[in-house]
Amino acid sequence: MTAILAALCAYALMLSPAASEPALTPIARCENFLRFFELHGESHESYRRISVTEQVDPLKVTIEFEIRSKAHAPHRSVASCEFYQDRRHIGFITLDGSRSQIIYD
Repeated sequence: MTAILAALCAYALMLSPAASEPALTPIARCENFLRFFELHGESHESYRRISVTEQVDPLKVTIEFEIRSKAHAPHRSVASCEFYQDRRHIGFITLDGSRSQIIYD
């Protein structure tokens, strides 16, 4: 499961346009990454943020969200994004307890 999550994260980063734009807040950066990661390839799903917390030192954003689909019952997930010290790049993502490192070249 962890290998699959890591591969999907790497794929999402390759397809996402410079996801670490400096103008975005850490919460917005994390949420954009999660939306892309969770909804990529799914045509009838919607994302709704339920709650968000931001830990300052080290910088970590935790988001609880709900995914709805016409084909499946709604489900809730919890994800967190841990940022590198430069506060611009996501270093790790944890989704429903599975933690993966994001590798930047």
